[in-house]
Amino acid sequence: MLELESGIEKYRSEEKLLPSLEMNLRQENAGLSELLLELGPSWDEKALERFDRSIPAKESVIQMRRSVDEIEDKIKETRNELQQILNSIERVLQENDLFEESLLVHRDQVIELGNGIEKYQADKDFLLSGTQELQDRKAELRETLSGLGEGWDETALDLFEHSIPSKETVLRKRREMDEAEKNN
Repeated sequence: MLELESGIEKYRSEEKLLPSLEMNLRQENAGLSELLLELGPSWDEKALERFDRSIPAKESVIQMRRSVDEIEDKIKETRNELQQILNSIERVLQENDLFEESLLVHRDQVIELGNGIEKYQADKDFLLSGTQELQDRKAELRETLSGLGEGWDETALDLFEHSIPSKETVLRKRREMDEAEKNN
């Protein structure tokens, strides 16, 4: 009887926790969705599961992420500089409705900064596309190596002798074997 009462109390206690657990689950799912959106439109839970989590891939992603972060920081810095220049121009225009020569100096800087933002954005996009291409090529390599049979990996491939003299030696030995079989 005590076990039944204890079980009922535990059930009621856990039943009270259920709404907060459901809310936590929804928050975690929302957080996951936000993180996937940051990765890009092609990322979902399935893509995340297929993602190469090997150390070289992680290092490559980390390095590319650092590059992207540096570019984004430079974009922010450039935007801040641009905003300061624009604020300066606005202040001058408000103080004097007359067009002053000093604005011409700022004009070149504004144009130069605007061009810089476009370049950094293009570099960022290029790096992100390179990351995806790298992952795709690594997947192709793993698939090709698994098609060669058991024991084939990048290390075995590096050790494989594939020079032209080696190929010629193999072909010569093959011809000698074929000729020996014909003579026998």
